[in-house]
Amino acid sequence: MSECESTPSVKLSHRSDGTLVAQTSTGATTSNQLEVAAALQMQDAGYEVIRNGWPDFIAIRGDEVVFVEVKPDNNERLFSPAQKRVLTVLKSLGLTVKVIAPRAQEAEEPATDDFRHVLDVIRCAKSVGIMLCSSGGSVRTWLPKLIESIPSEMILVVPDTRAWNRCRAAQAVAVRRRLFVRHVHPTGRIPNLEAYERAAASKVVRNSAAMIVITDGNEEGCMWAIEAASHSLKPLVVLRRDGTVVRLKKEGG
Repeated sequence: MSECESTPSVKLSHRSDGTLVAQTSTGATTSNQLEVAAALQMQDAGYEVIRNGWPDFIAIRGDEVVFVEVKPDNNERLFSPAQKRVLTVLKSLGLTVKVIAPRAQEAEEPATDDFRHVLDVIRCAKSVGIMLCSSGGSVRTWLPKLIESIPSEMILVVPDTRAWNRCRAAQAVAVRRRLFVRHVHPTGRIPNLEAYERAAASKVVRNSAAMIVITDGNEEGCMWAIEAASHSLKPLVVLRRDGTVVRLKKEGG
């Protein structure tokens, strides 16, 4: 459809206070009267008016410009009609559009199923704290296998955080095996996320006989959790998000 053949794309309505509201073809609305006037002016000139659906950001490298849309995975159902329309228009103009799906890329990481090294360190503990500094990559693939390997009399101690809550399969294994999972909550006034994570790590350590820390690729990513476990002299296992070992420390080590 050419610009002159475009159907009207702006619908007008009034709020209870009399304010004029414009809704574009992709469903976005604006009550900014200057924007309403501009949208109507462009529509009267034969243009389709689109307000939302734009890519998340623009990446520029020298003369190269890329319009980037980020999604959990590259599933077309995750794109709104407005996003599909905008991306189609950008591509038709010869512009570079890239969809990045970090989770789909992370899922390609290999997952381990050999946890003998972990169990050797924590086998004498009656309770083990699990600090999830990452639930990305293949963590959600191999964590259920680790939970499956843990002795049935062992108590799992976890902070009540979104990272653990995203690991539904691991939670299901714990329920099926009737493992007791104890959630600990930091108390008191906590000013920010880092303070919360530090307080959660300390509380998990205090309530555990051993610790498993799952990092976001390296120790620096959750040093606060590792420090809390190290200072306690309790057994400590640090794993990357692909399940490989970063560090092992037996009791008193």
